[in-house]
Amino acid sequence: MDADTIYAVIDLETTGTAVQKGDRIIQFGCALVQHGHIIHTTAQLINPDRPIPGTIQQLTGITPAMLTSAPYFGDVAATFEALLQDTVIVAHNVNFDYPFLSAEFERVGLSPLQQPAIDTVELAQILLPTLASYRLQDLTSYLHIQHDQPHRADSDAASTGQLLVALAKRFQALPSHTQQQLAGFGPQLLRQTGDWLASLVTPRKALPDSLVQVGEFVVRRPQPVAEGAALANYPATPAAKRALLRPAYRVRGGQSKMMDAIYTNATTTQAPLFVEAGTGLGKTLGYLLPYAYVATAERPLVVSTATTVLQEQLADTAVPQLRALLGAPLPAVVVKSPRHYLDLRGFAATLHAQSANRLTRVLEMRLLVWLTQTTTGDLAELHMTNYRAPLFNRIRHTGQVAAPGDPYQAMDFYARLQAQVARSSMIITNHAYLARHADLLGHHRPFLVVDEAQHFADQVAAAHARKLDLGRLRVRLLKLAELIGHGDARDLLAAYADSAVWRYKLQSLAALVDDTLTGVTRMQETVYHHQFPQPAAGSAFVDAALTAEQVTWLTTTLAGPLAKLGRALATIASTVTALLADYTANTTHFLPSDAALFQAVVGIAAGLATQREGLADLRLGDPASVVTVTLPHPLAVTDLAITASVYESGPLVQDLVAGFTARRLSARP
Repeated sequence: MDADTIYAVIDLETTGTAVQKGDRIIQFGCALVQHGHIIHTTAQLINPDRPIPGTIQQLTGITPAMLTSAPYFGDVAATFEALLQDTVIVAHNVNFDYPFLSAEFERVGLSPLQQPAIDTVELAQILLPTLASYRLQDLTSYLHIQHDQPHRADSDAASTGQLLVALAKRFQALPSHTQQQLAGFGPQLLRQTGDWLASLVTPRKALPDSLVQVGEFVVRRPQPVAEGAALANYPATPAAKRALLRPAYRVRGGQSKMMDAIYTNATTTQAPLFVEAGTGLGKTLGYLLPYAYVATAERPLVVSTATTVLQEQLADTAVPQLRALLGAPLPAVVVKSPRHYLDLRGFAATLHAQSANRLTRVLEMRLLVWLTQTTTGDLAELHMTNYRAPLFNRIRHTGQVAAPGDPYQAMDFYARLQAQVARSSMIITNHAYLARHADLLGHHRPFLVVDEAQHFADQVAAAHARKLDLGRLRVRLLKLAELIGHGDARDLLAAYADSAVWRYKLQSLAALVDDTLTGVTRMQETVYHHQFPQPAAGSAFVDAALTAEQVTWLTTTLAGPLAKLGRALATIASTVTALLADYTANTTHFLPSDAALFQAVVGIAAGLATQREGLADLRLGDPASVVTVTLPHPLAVTDLAITASVYESGPLVQDLVAGFTARRLSARP
């Protein structure tokens, strides 16, 4: 591919998806693109010589009557073949259109397609990383590309041609370093999509002031955030509220009373308030506006919502509207648990993994582009349908900020978030985070709004539940043993082949891990056989609450083994911490690919730390707790877990909110 290459952007409408089972083309569309412009378009209806399913007719608008006089594919195949000669084929989901058309050529006696091909779905996923949908009509809408008749081959081909041009411009607008990274991963993309990226790489150019290169990545340069200051002159009278709110908002009597009650309470008695707000009252503006006149960076407003989705809605919609209404910056920050944020150091380690599959590489390429756009590092910005890809387990932040001297320390997203919290007058979080981390938000007794408060007690109870998941602990210990020296791939013993000291430490660690695994297995079997002397048949999830007598037996029986487990986990954690410190201090002594190995150790260490916390806080004999034994199915002994759950959360809620000022609990009636 070069500057003069002609790209044949094709789209097919068919009777179905299975060409080998007799499905046929009913419309062929093609747009030829050269030098960034569409130079020719063609479209042809085709008689499939078979019925057209009703769903296809409804989707495409193509009816049997429209195809009665249309040519058969064999009549026009040679014309299509000539049109596509010496071109690069492009399609939106190329692995459907390309093999379907190739099979049809073969069916009528022509040669199968041999041309290189490009997939615009994969390109869009990489170059437009924050979109929620990559359907052609959604992409054309986002990019303001005219697309008059979706699901008609002529319109789809022309729109895909314009999409290809737009994506080329997007790629070439990226920093040179990012372009080079994407081109380097190109061979793992579909067909010749990576070759197309490589052909577009531009000469190296200086970064704009808004971007900075940090280690492996080009990221957005952090912008200073002004400290929040309370506004003056709260609109206390009905006339002042009308003057402020109109014409953008309708002044509601109930909302005005709510505003005044909150403002008066925040500036005088500062007593807890409970407000039931009916639908349509405008409760969000009802509490945000008065607090804008009292909240500061020194005493901010903490707003807690029931879910992260509501949290995002508040930050993306309600706060910008309030800023526009008041004409004030109102510094606000969204706070979630660390796992919602990208760990730059962890992501850098994955880039050197030699065994990454295509889907992982596409996701990594998407992240590389996203880093040039995001200011928060919040993975939710990617709008993925799920975040269960193995890559996310390795790149999620653990809450451990990089040490001074680490190239990623200054740009660590979670550290930057914590700094922003200190400068913001409004902190937006969720019930789950508040229940677990109120101490991180409660400096200087901030104001607190618990929105959708009817869900808060459940979140507090969940936050104080303590689970010793012996099954998950087994999995992590087995993975650590594999990383040390039992795996088929390069392991830690191989990485330290020239260090007798570290090989001895690793061999000792492996022995301790094996011994700990044996102890965990014995505990699981002991509890299982005592609790389930006659296991129930079936495959249902088991969640068995223990009686007081059973809890006493469990506490007595496991006292020694749990104490031994705690000591073992502490020793394992100490050794792993020293191991990671040695790697950080001597990175140049290792292979580049070892970065992924040590990052896997980081992930295991974080998981084991969670297990240690659960073990340390496990209070099996606490009268305020219900102890349960759980199994994914009745015979899953090695997945057994023990949970101590709080059933009376009222006192815990009171203790939690006591660290805040003028607490306001908001619930729907």
